[in-house]
Amino acid sequence: MMKVDEVANLLRHYRHDWMNQLQLVHGYASMDKMEKVKEKLQEIIDFSREESKLMNLKAPHFAVWMVQFNAEYNQLRMSFQIDTQADFSAFDQSLVQTCLAIIQHLEEFTNPLQLYECMIFIWGEEHPQLRMHIDGQVSNDEQFMSRIDKLQYVKNLNRHEEEQHTSYEIYLDMKER
Repeated sequence: MMKVDEVANLLRHYRHDWMNQLQLVHGYASMDKMEKVKEKLQEIIDFSREESKLMNLKAPHFAVWMVQFNAEYNQLRMSFQIDTQADFSAFDQSLVQTCLAIIQHLEEFTNPLQLYECMIFIWGEEHPQLRMHIDGQVSNDEQFMSRIDKLQYVKNLNRHEEEQHTSYEIYLDMKER
């Protein structure tokens, strides 16, 4: 359970992010850039819908971990897309532990001058299935991938490279492997 100061810190970051979004909309409106206002408002609406789907998974520890992610990590940015209305309450802790383990391994191999973009796609009806897409080159591919592959729910792991761009796709199936 989160302590009061942790909740307050999360709310402070959350409020800060909302104020930034509102200030962007206000700025575009004051410059009469109504197309930009509409685009930004649609982004806010889309994000709010995804966040609502996240909360409806009935996995509160996982939802809190996801919501506070961008405030916790300086070099990592997380977004998500939910394509299920299932009740994942029975998987709450294993979702957090597995995703946290991946992020901890990623942090070990990050370049301190690079920003890593992470996207989590979640689907499944009887048990969660996830695809974590990570954009960014790690310092030791083989060791990073070996550690990730040993995690309990990892079903598949791929590395993609195009010119000077590297990404990783990690597929998780939260039923026992």
